[in-house]
Amino acid sequence: MQVGRGNAAAVALVAILGTASYGCSDPAPAKVDAPAPAAVKAVDPLPAPARDLALPKADAYPATVGHAVDDAIFRGLHAATTKLLAELDPERAELKGAPARPTETHTGKPRGTVLRLWYTGNVHGEREDCGCKKNPLGGLTRKATLIHQTPEGKVKPDTQLVLDAGDLLYQGPHLRRLIDRDKTAAQERALAVIESFNAMGCDAFAPGEYDAALGVDKLVELKKASAFPWVSANMRRKGDKTLLFEPFVTREVAGMKVVIVGITNNTGNGPKYYDEGGFSIWDPAQALRNQAAAIGAQKPDAIILLSNLGIQGTSDLIAAVRKEVPVSMALVSGSNRSTFTPVWAPGDIPIFESGHRGKNLGRVDVHVVDKHFTFAPTSSPWTTTIRDYVGAYRSLSNARKAVWKNRETTDDARRQRIEKNRDRAVKRLAKVQEGLPDRIEKPAPSAAAKSWVESKIVPVKLAIPQDKKIRKIIDAREKKAVKLQGKPTAPAGSH
Repeated sequence: MQVGRGNAAAVALVAILGTASYGCSDPAPAKVDAPAPAAVKAVDPLPAPARDLALPKADAYPATVGHAVDDAIFRGLHAATTKLLAELDPERAELKGAPARPTETHTGKPRGTVLRLWYTGNVHGEREDCGCKKNPLGGLTRKATLIHQTPEGKVKPDTQLVLDAGDLLYQGPHLRRLIDRDKTAAQERALAVIESFNAMGCDAFAPGEYDAALGVDKLVELKKASAFPWVSANMRRKGDKTLLFEPFVTREVAGMKVVIVGITNNTGNGPKYYDEGGFSIWDPAQALRNQAAAIGAQKPDAIILLSNLGIQGTSDLIAAVRKEVPVSMALVSGSNRSTFTPVWAPGDIPIFESGHRGKNLGRVDVHVVDKHFTFAPTSSPWTTTIRDYVGAYRSLSNARKAVWKNRETTDDARRQRIEKNRDRAVKRLAKVQEGLPDRIEKPAPSAAAKSWVESKIVPVKLAIPQDKKIRKIIDAREKKAVKLQGKPTAPAGSH
């Protein structure tokens, strides 16, 4: 980045963030906002400020003048920062978060030993494409083809791992409310996922919150059908102190020792959800600390965390245990986001997520120089600051929406989650604001780390050839599932 451009960008950043900050610097309230007056109906005349700033449907959101202003601040902030990011990094020219092309390969950084990670999360039991009217994507048969194809592009990996961060097997918690024959059909479809992963190859899978939907016994049945390791350092059967699965596995790849450890979301739908399913989920931070000695005894070159806590929860976990368990990077589920560029946790630990329903396949090329898994963020401090700020304000805006939409809830557990999310969003934004002067006024430091990461979100397009072996597995299980449900079987070759 040229100095002139950086100085101009810093001035622009001060102007943008200084203008926006007044709308979000209020201290975190102790409780969820008190019920506000009834939402303004679309047919009623709005006060002048709300009429000028509100969304097209005034009865949806925002419903008050304060909400209208909050939304307007975010929309203006997002537009201004998107333009500024394009000026800071013209080669990337981000549109809706998707880089036009990766720039890391043009930085002149050393190639190193390339460890390629293929990863998914939030698949939600999807075996076929998403069925979306616009741009349908996905399918396990096409995912297998992508993983097994000859490596494309300039970067050819020395080795690769195939991983899943959870919420893989079932659509969601609602499956518990189904009748028995529909539950049995859901188990058949989950077996199709397991057998497909057996065929395509998988190095580790971390069970998530959705994977507990049909209870502990059904989950153990699926594990018995699996040819790949399941890892969770905090999932237990209720009443049993022994972990349900291995807490971590160790892989020797390209002369390096890599530990892969799994963490299951311990909150999600609340304690009742796990209790009724026959599970007990330990606190994630304590669970990792319990494994610290065993992981250290492996003398790993890297620790990869498969986390079901979402991006923010995973970042908080990494920060909490960084002294005991120095995580090198994390692949996550739970946020349903697609990280076109890494999200950096404290200590410059990259976090990645591939989206949801298997529509995309995540790929991370880890360029490891001299076995060092210490990375420097690929973005400059200025671009990182911009993304951090707009991301923090987005979180706060969404949290405020949740407060408003659930203002009349009588579910105490839900209210507590909303309070926690809102308060955490306020603290996150305050933390970014606190560091703004230092990050704006100082020049960008040079990257000291030798190793680096290049990430890519690969759309699983329908034009990708289907793996015939996996097509056969899915068709056979689906035929059995629809028979169990008493529904007509789809004609062969209809996929």
